[in-house]
Amino acid sequence: MLSNYRIGIDAKVNILDTKGMLEQYMRKTDALIAELHLQIKQFQSFSNAVDKDKNSYKSVMIES
Repeated sequence: MLSNYRIGIDAKVNILDTKGMLEQYMRKTDALIAELHLQIKQFQSFSNAVDKDKNSYKSVMIES
């Protein structure tokens, strides 16, 4: 990834380039977090099961 950024004479990465790189990662991270929140809400909406006789059963999450 650093190959996309300019390196100065002293072989150090320019601070503005570093800022741009971090902002790019933060945008991707924010998008991933938003997608995970959406998936969690969708999962929670399916938390009750209904059988063929229309009996409703609450589900529980068992973490390992």
